[in-house]
Amino acid sequence: MQKSKLHFKPYLSVIMPVFNEQNTVAEVINKVIEQPMVGELLIIDDGSTDQTLTILNRVKKNKFIKIISHKENKGKGAAIISSQANVTFPFVIIQDADLELNPNEYIQMLHHLIKGEADIVYGSRMINSQNEFAKVRYLGNKFITYFSNIFTRLNLTDVATGYIAMKTTIFKQLKLYENGFSINAEITAKLAVLNYRLVEVSVTYKPRTKLEGKKIKKRDAIRFAYCIVKYTILEKFKARN
Repeated sequence: MQKSKLHFKPYLSVIMPVFNEQNTVAEVINKVIEQPMVGELLIIDDGSTDQTLTILNRVKKNKFIKIISHKENKGKGAAIISSQANVTFPFVIIQDADLELNPNEYIQMLHHLIKGEADIVYGSRMINSQNEFAKVRYLGNKFITYFSNIFTRLNLTDVATGYIAMKTTIFKQLKLYENGFSINAEITAKLAVLNYRLVEVSVTYKPRTKLEGKKIKKRDAIRFAYCIVKYTILEKFKARN
């Protein structure tokens, strides 16, 4: 796994939480480090019990890759929190270790950040009409996004996206607590109250099934909605005091 030749100075840190992704992690890593803007890839192995860690040990000598290991599974949020102190480049993006979202689209994710037109970018799976969703997940995503927009007063189309990019200075100042998938809800609520410039761009999406490793469950959606309310109220209270 070698990084392609750089034609300009890299400016992006990639955070990749990983838990039992032996079938996809090597391919995703290759796709990430092939992107010329990537300066570092922070992989957080969240207590994997399959062959994921063995695969990661093969690539850890790559100078662009840093590996953080959790002895036990704590959740996606805990993995993201573990990465905060280690991010060193001007912009940061969260990349899942499956193949649902494509690292080849970093350039469109980062366009508004580079131009100084936004502070945070969400990659929306809902804008692209060619993306496929299971009906239940589609309706659930629409509902949770609508619910989130009521509280945050944002106008998002896909609050549960796995693709979020932002300025590293903003990422490092966020005090995050959620260990699970609800980390997205916490991040969104806190960014909304801080009034940063947030935009969405369209991204392609190739969903996988539970048999292929899909990990989000119904209870995660409930926790997500709860966290939208909780952190929006808490952040607004802090802002007033």
